[in-house]
Amino acid sequence: MLLAGARLRLTLLGFVPVLLLGAGGRIAESKAPPGAQPEAHDGNRGDREKMRQQLMDQFRAMWMWKITEELKLDEKTAARVFPMLSKFDDQERELGREMGQAHQDLRHLVDTAPNDNAKLDALVGKILALRARRHTIESEKNAAMRKVLTPPQMAKLMLLMPRLHESFRQRIHDALDDARQGEGGGRAEARRRFRGPDPETP
Repeated sequence: MLLAGARLRLTLLGFVPVLLLGAGGRIAESKAPPGAQPEAHDGNRGDREKMRQQLMDQFRAMWMWKITEELKLDEKTAARVFPMLSKFDDQERELGREMGQAHQDLRHLVDTAPNDNAKLDALVGKILALRARRHTIESEKNAAMRKVLTPPQMAKLMLLMPRLHESFRQRIHDALDDARQGEGGGRAEARRRFRGPDPETP
């Protein structure tokens, strides 16, 4: 049993760098605030992006352990599940980048050319198509996972993933907000106290 557990830990550690590459697909869509100037504060933006990536790496690694623990994955199943998640996360990450850029373009167009119907309609169509693609990827991911997981495991995964995504997104935003405000965790910590413990915290 101990040997099997050690092998499973090595398997997971081998997938951590791969799965981490898919981090941030849903974060990218809300990355740029309305009215943000891309050219301003390049140094600060670079620091924030570095912090964002570090937080993503930490949280994604924790996700893998949480999924393994909640679903009670054995070595063989984990070796199939995490490469699948990595593949779909890569697609979601790229889609998130496109979605974020499309929303930024739309905000800019609404501010600068609110009566340009042709361009507005084209961007709206692009965003709707990206949203449809996101739903398609989600459906394909669920169909693939159902071929590997047992029904109880799949049910647990469907309940777990929304909580992990929300916790991940909120912690990223809290950390970046603290870094921007220079409050040393004051504002974000107050929100955390108001929210209570994260749903995946034992």
